[in-house]
Amino acid sequence: MFRRNTTILTGTVFAAILAAGPALAQKSKGEIRLAIIDMFPTIDSYNSPSNETGQWARAYYSRIISFDEHKKKLVPELATSWKRIDDRTIELELRDDLKFSSGNKFTAEDIAYTIRYVADPKLKIRFKGRYNWHSKIEVLSPTKIRLTAKKVKHDDLFLYAYRFQIFDKGVHSKMKDKATYGAKSASTTGPYKLIKLDRQSGAHIQRNEESVGYFPHRRAPIKNVKGISMPDKQTQVAALLTGQVQVLRNPTPDMIKEFRKNPDLRITAFPTRFINYITLDAAGRSKNKKFTDIRVRRAFIKAIDREKVIKNFVAGHEIAFARRRFAIPTTSPAPIPLIRWATIPPAPSACWPKPVSPTASTWS
Repeated sequence: MFRRNTTILTGTVFAAILAAGPALAQKSKGEIRLAIIDMFPTIDSYNSPSNETGQWARAYYSRIISFDEHKKKLVPELATSWKRIDDRTIELELRDDLKFSSGNKFTAEDIAYTIRYVADPKLKIRFKGRYNWHSKIEVLSPTKIRLTAKKVKHDDLFLYAYRFQIFDKGVHSKMKDKATYGAKSASTTGPYKLIKLDRQSGAHIQRNEESVGYFPHRRAPIKNVKGISMPDKQTQVAALLTGQVQVLRNPTPDMIKEFRKNPDLRITAFPTRFINYITLDAAGRSKNKKFTDIRVRRAFIKAIDREKVIKNFVAGHEIAFARRRFAIPTTSPAPIPLIRWATIPPAPSACWPKPVSPTASTWS
């Protein structure tokens, strides 16, 4: 029986594709096609902060530093090294051998420009708080920059690794409609470059040969990655079974059950840092004021069977992890991001404990 190289992914789609390598790509074309569930207008997580956009943006742009999710550690990317000057200031040494796909040379000015652009009060974007927390941005040289936060921010390194996509100042600053940068002129130092983006037909990015090899932690084994807009689940299934696409992302649990019956399909649950969560209206913003009572919130949270929720509603439930709760102290003497995990579910009142001194046994 002829078997197509077909994969159903239940995690971060690009990370899984690039980890899989050329086995998934058509040998004759060096190409892979995947379904886009929620088609985006631009590959730009600032102006289009959807989960789907983020998948493409993370594969496309370079970041100041990166978090290697396989080795579980922060690694250099645009910055070659960094050090803390004080509890709010980080100084970064930058690469001097990179060019954007436009041909412009990458310098510290590009980082400074990008951070100032997204922090500008005139720019109206969602999740502004992710980006406007710097009090000072100092370009010390073309290869050195110093970034100071308004207050102590323990997750600053991870925000640099995940939130900030660096734009080409030489291109972006000259654009009249800057929100279209990620659709028309998306110059990047990353391993892929934009070939086409159309809200009706989909997206096409191609390996950026100029940047391949600069970032060992970011593979680009597949030359062409094409996304086809397919919001309808049944259309996705038909496209997968007929070979129109080779990859589906985040299928429903019911789809997974049916796919498992087909010997020609392979299902891969890929670990990510995504968290599924429930928020309750504790502030009483809605007409229903029941959740303003902490006793009701506690009862609601304690009544949830997390294992059943994962099994019945999370595709890839085999590797999903149910954490009862965790707390992040707002202050700590440690200079790196720290999360205190509760190994035994505490009483709700203990969810936000007073800061404690970090030790090997209580912090990770």
